[in-house]
Amino acid sequence: MELTYSNNSVSWSYQFQSGDKLIFLATECRRERTGYHARIAILKNDKPLAYDTFNTARREERTRLAKQAFNSLTSTNQAEYKLINLNADLDMFCLQLPTFLEEQQFTVDLFNVDGRIDDLNFILTPYILEGAGTILFSPPGSGKTYCGMTMAVSIGAGLQDFWQIQKHPILYINLERSRDSMKRRLQMICNALNVKGHNHNVYMLNARGKSVSTIHKFTKKFIDGHPEAIGFLDSISRSGYGSMIDDDVANKIIDVLNELFKTWFAIGHTNRAKGSDHVFGSQMFDAGEDIGILLSSEHRNNTLGISLDVKKSNDTNFPPMQFLAYEFSDPDDDGNSVLLDIRKAREFEFPELSALKEPGNADKVRNYISLMGEATVSMIAENTGIVRSHVYRYLTRDNDIIVSRKTGREVWYKPLS
Repeated sequence: MELTYSNNSVSWSYQFQSGDKLIFLATECRRERTGYHARIAILKNDKPLAYDTFNTARREERTRLAKQAFNSLTSTNQAEYKLINLNADLDMFCLQLPTFLEEQQFTVDLFNVDGRIDDLNFILTPYILEGAGTILFSPPGSGKTYCGMTMAVSIGAGLQDFWQIQKHPILYINLERSRDSMKRRLQMICNALNVKGHNHNVYMLNARGKSVSTIHKFTKKFIDGHPEAIGFLDSISRSGYGSMIDDDVANKIIDVLNELFKTWFAIGHTNRAKGSDHVFGSQMFDAGEDIGILLSSEHRNNTLGISLDVKKSNDTNFPPMQFLAYEFSDPDDDGNSVLLDIRKAREFEFPELSALKEPGNADKVRNYISLMGEATVSMIAENTGIVRSHVYRYLTRDNDIIVSRKTGREVWYKPLS
């Protein structure tokens, strides 16, 4: 039996003497705990005779499906292609299906490692890497969706305001909020970024209350027609596969995202307590993401400040923490407030967020001297792990640090006040 593979489906056909074809077609093939499952359809030319989704190892299901299809054939077809033959061919088709499909889907590579090493290709530097998956996470109500949609519009419209961008269409899957809410947010972000009409290039799949499995087919069809699209999922917590602390559930979510999208970005939650550096749920989320970003937020009057801190990166360096500011209008009499501007935050504009920033080497030198009262280059280098020449450079260029005394060849430094 010679099977044919096309677009994740497998088929086989028998040609009647009349020229008509009887076709076995397997789609939605997947290996589950209980065995190999697929949607098996039997067609005459393009007309379905029978179909069902079942464990392909179950003889009773195959026999029932074959009989249903056989009964829909003309008497001439039945005389030529008897039920026993149809049963036997369907058995063989289902037997060969798992191995054949896996042979088509996977390859074994022997790479030639000579030559130049390829550069990493970012879609949005430094947070979204081509061919990889990113999870942005924070406690509920911190501004994740605003940030995620800002990234989506930046990629879709090719904006370089906050990040270096490669322009791509976006499929933004909204599982959390109403269509009206997402449209309003998108309008506000586009207005703030001066993006007009449909130039944002963000296709919004609104499926509030639905699971990822429910929209799987629709999403796959969209991606087949838009292969360059970057997938955004808002959010992992609404994916509908089960408890987030279950390793199998986490693996399933990551597997589905990897199957659907070459490059994806997902929004997740931490618990409400601050200080969590991981998305809520199984550690398999940490294992499955290529880049993990902790978003923290701070409100100052009508401005929402956010910080982006990379907590995991498989292939890239850890970039400095980034700060953005979302400025909103004063609420009107009905309590409505609109987003007016998105900008890079000024240094120390959000004290709580600034306190989260890992101190740089210059800050470490300044902090050590403040703690000790005075210190030499050797003392600072030994206790901070910073190279002596770098310590000396920081000391001599910092106007808030002065020489306090000299003992032989040792120079002691102290804070100015």
